[in-house]
Amino acid sequence: MLIAAAAVLVIGIVLLFTPWDGLIPVLAWVLIVASIALGAITLFFSRAPRS
Repeated sequence: MLIAAAAVLVIGIVLLFTPWDGLIPVLAWVLIVASIALGAITLFFSRAPRS
C-alpha cells in the first residue's frame, strides 16, 4: 500500500507541472494530500501492536 501511495504522490507532482489549466492543479493537490494521508495511515497500522 505504501508503494501505491508513493505512486499517487508522483502522479500528483507530475500533474502540478503540466501546462493544463482548470481542474488539473486541484486534482494534483487532492492526489498529493490523499497520498500523504494514505502513507501515514499505512505506516500507522503497520506499526500498531496486534491484539
